[in-house]
Order: sequence, then structure tokens, then C-alpha cells
Amino acid sequence: MSLPRKTVSALAFLIAAAACPASDNPPPDNLPPLHAVNFSQHRLSPLPDGWRDLTEYRPTRNWLVDASGFARVILKEFVGDPTEGDRLARRRYLESHGMRHFTAVAILDRELPETAAASARFKKTPDAEVTFGVVLGATDRDNYHAARLAGRSAFELVRVRGNKAVVLASIPTTRRIRAGDVWNLRFRSDAGGRLAARLFDENGVLLAQLHALDASFRPGAAGLAVTTFAAAADFEVRAAGAGQPAAADTPAGGRFACPLVRAIPSRETARLNTPFNALAADYDVVVAGGGTGGFGAAMQAARMGARVLWIEETDLIGGQMANAGVTSMDDGGISGKNPVRERGLYREFHESAAQHYYNLDKDPFTAYHFNRQSEGGFEPRVARGILYGLLAETRARQAAGKPVTLHLAVRTRVTAVHKNGGAVTGAALEEWREPGAEDATPRRRDVTCRVLVDATEYGDLLPLAGARYRVGASTSDAVEPDSPMQEHTWLAVVREYPEGVP
Repeated sequence: MSLPRKTVSALAFLIAAAACPASDNPPPDNLPPLHAVNFSQHRLSPLPDGWRDLTEYRPTRNWLVDASGFARVILKEFVGDPTEGDRLARRRYLESHGMRHFTAVAILDRELPETAAASARFKKTPDAEVTFGVVLGATDRDNYHAARLAGRSAFELVRVRGNKAVVLASIPTTRRIRAGDVWNLRFRSDAGGRLAARLFDENGVLLAQLHALDASFRPGAAGLAVTTFAAAADFEVRAAGAGQPAAADTPAGGRFACPLVRAIPSRETARLNTPFNALAADYDVVVAGGGTGGFGAAMQAARMGARVLWIEETDLIGGQMANAGVTSMDDGGISGKNPVRERGLYREFHESAAQHYYNLDKDPFTAYHFNRQSEGGFEPRVARGILYGLLAETRARQAAGKPVTLHLAVRTRVTAVHKNGGAVTGAALEEWREPGAEDATPRRRDVTCRVLVDATEYGDLLPLAGARYRVGASTSDAVEPDSPMQEHTWLAVVREYPEGVP
């Protein structure tokens, strides 16, 4: 005989309550507070000071606080424990390249006494392989105890030894988690290896509680053990005593810090462009071309203290990764195998793009498949918005004690290169005006500079400067028009408009 759904839920609640008498599980707040963090105060940053990432393979940071103020994992390797399908195939492929950990662990750099409690408010997607756990007794990334919610409703106490998890106790929650729910998980340890965990919904209603006795439990650090698509809003530790600081190790932010930015919406990007009539008469560096190469040249020159003018003849910056619709960079992504994501401006771009989509609980690694791993992908408007975000971040800096000068002029091209003998001294600029406008005549002006960078698609400045250049794939001064050369690929961004093209 099948029972009504409400009856089943009530039975589950009674079983959960019976599994853990309240008298044996005093609330964590009866212990002295030791540490509390609200991650919303650290948006778009690494984990706060005092945290340590135990699962860091490379300099790339595995953890960050997203734009909504949730601490989360952003690397695609942490896909949990899939049992079938493409994610399982990808996990096996990653394992063949030396990947061992598919749950990320971060701890507070402090060893706690045997009697301690930790709690966190969190959210997660309902996917079966996605888990969120609060950790106690962590000695390293392979050994700890955790209370965790897995899938939609599996509440568990687990012991992890040698990176292998053993479930000590489990029970289904009285309500399944849904996307967007923010629940509270509390985990406590007491003398003799007595462990207790409780799970509450957003209104403080008890959903499940568990007890376990594990004599192998030893004091250690508290923290989080989560997979991709799970995130913490806050975290608190209480203990019977202050605890001891742990040995210093790699900080959670990674060995090489880099800024993280939000994608500026398209409606806001125009305010970051520099009006043609507001351009200066003199710059250290002029960069022609608004693609990825021009972006890198302009950003780095400005960060090094040069006064920079960056121009683009269309309305849109971003080049291939935005305007051309090639929104996946063939960059692999396995730590140690394709380390391009771990260095320089591209790392800043990549981590910001991953944050943007994980903040929406979307997977940024589903562009297409290459070597059994999913490549990173992004929408053109998001890529462009992140470039503008990095532009704004660079403008807010100081270099050599002075504010950074980085002007961006769109609809602007170089029509002539000025020289003194063989040295470039400046350029003639022309601004394109909208046909039919009240004044459609292009505006022109000259600027001086010490360095002129050609980052245009076809090398437009080379003949203007009188520089020697080679066409095609020739390997000598003799031009060979028939030598092999990669053909152009022209792409289009296709979009469906159910209500008609606007």
C-alpha cells in the first residue's frame, strides 16, 4: 500500500528525530564563538584571510567569493561523484592524467579542540553528484569528517580517510532541496568521537538530524568540503577553547593574485568609452585594434605606467572571443596539462567568466568536447562585459604613484603614421560618424606617441608606417602567393527571436 506524500514526509521526520535525541545534541551556540565570516562582505575576491585551500593543484585558485557573496569552487575538475554519462567519462579521463580529488576542501588555519562545532548557510543545485559539506577534524585534504547534503535529500555523516569516504550515518531530509534554497547545516564533535549534525531550512525548520560514534575521530581544523554548484553564504566556528593556529601553508587565494571582475552589462559599457573630442594630444603608447591582442597590449602597458590610447574602428571590443562568435578558446583546462588559464590577463578573464556563470548556477564548461574534457565557453556579450570590467579595474589603479591613463576610443582608426626619419612619432586618427547624422563628416585629429602598436586584424598600420612585412606563409623575402595559408573562417551568432526580430 502506498502512503500519501505528507505521511511519508512525517515518517521521515520522526525517524530523523529518533536518530538523534535533542538532549544528546546541544546547539553549537552554547560554545564560545571562535570565528565567523559573512562571505557577502568579500564579493569578487579570494576566500578571506585565515582560510587555506587544501585541494590546490596549481596557482589557479579553486575557490572564490562570487558576485552574489557565496564562497564556491570555480574549477571544472570538481564535478563530484558522477555515476554515469559524460561527467563520469570526463572524471575517468582526468584521473588518467593524475587528478585525484573531485571535492574541494578549504579550512580555517586553526586546529580545534575535540569539542567543537561549525555551521554554514549554503545553497546547491539538486543534481545527484553535487554535495555541500561542513568539515571538522581535518588534518589534510585526504582525511577529515564531514556532515553533508548530497543530491536532493541525502543527509550524511562521513569519514574521509585516504580520500575515500565512508558513510557513518545517513537519512533523507523531510524536504528536498530546490535550486535557490538557502539552508543551514550544523556539525558538532564531542569527546570520544561523538558526532552530531542537524539540517535546517531557510525558516529554521529542522529537516534532519544524525548521530554517529567514531572512535577514530581526532581534533583538527574546520572548514568546507564542496563540489561545483554548491556554495556557502557564511561560516561559523565555536569551540571549547581558543584552539591553536595551524602551520602556515598556501593561502586560499593562490600563489599569484589576480583581480576578479563582474561582466559589465552592454547598456553600461558606452560610458567607459572615451569621446573622440576628449582624447589627449600626447600618449606614450597608441594601440590600434580592439581585439584580444590589442586588449592585452593596452592593459599591460597602462598597468606598467604608460599613458595609453586604445582605439577600435568598430563599436565593439573583444575581437575573436566576442565579435567573431568564437566563444571557446581551445585552452584545455586540465591543471598542469594546459596551464594557459593560470597566467596573466587570460587568467583574469577566465576566472571572471567562470565566476559569472557559476554565480548563475550555470556550467561554463560545456562549449564542446575535446580530449574528453569540456572546453570553457561564454556568450559574446559576457566576454565583452568582462573586458570592460578589466578596463575599469585597470583605470582604478595607480602606477609609479600616478593614476593610470587608459583611454578607449571606438569607431576610430589610424589613417596615417607620422615619423621622424625611421622613428614613429604619432598617428592621424579619424572617427567614423553615423550616416544621416546631423554632422556625418568624420572628425580627424593627430596624436603623438612613443610607441604605436598594430593590433588590427589585417596589419593595417604596417604599410602606413612603411615597415617591411611579409604576406602569407612565405619563409623568405621572395613573396610566394601560392604558398599554403589557413583560410578565413567567418562566423555568425545565431539567435532565435520567438516574437520576431526586433
